[in-house]
Amino acid sequence: MNNAIIAMSGGVDSSVAAFLMKDKGYDLRGVTLSLYNESERDIRDAKSICDNLGFSHTTLNMKEEFTREVIEEFIKAYENSRTPNPCVVCNKRIKFGKLLDYTLGEGYNFLATGHYAQVEKIGDRYILKKGKDTRKDQSYMLYLLTQEILSKTLFPLGSLTKEKIREISRSIGLSVAEKK
Repeated sequence: MNNAIIAMSGGVDSSVAAFLMKDKGYDLRGVTLSLYNESERDIRDAKSICDNLGFSHTTLNMKEEFTREVIEEFIKAYENSRTPNPCVVCNKRIKFGKLLDYTLGEGYNFLATGHYAQVEKIGDRYILKKGKDTRKDQSYMLYLLTQEILSKTLFPLGSLTKEKIREISRSIGLSVAEKK
């Protein structure tokens, strides 16, 4: 059975990613991570999109983990004259660490996100590749993802451009079509 947790930010990218996954027949659950200071509007938008597409939504409070593993590590690195990259750390430890653990623990096979990147299986290896839209490519923020993580990750937007994402969103009447 094809099933996945879809990370929902409440924006157009994750919303279209969810639509594309649902359209391919995946059984989905939307999850919004509460990491720092999310707006209530974004959480409402994410839940509304999930409701409209016909699957459940959950918000996971990971503020403590985010503070400890991303913010405090950022501060320590900065204090030690290193150049921290909190997005890379968050992706590995929180989004594709703890959220993937949650995904698998809930009995889902995959974690899907609205990142502009692609994963290709060549032989027995998973290769992280740039997204088609080079202006939106996010593969450089995902370089720490392991083979195990890549094998369980889906990037439904990787072969599309931002313009195409907005076009799809408008065509299916998503309320977040023009959201920045």
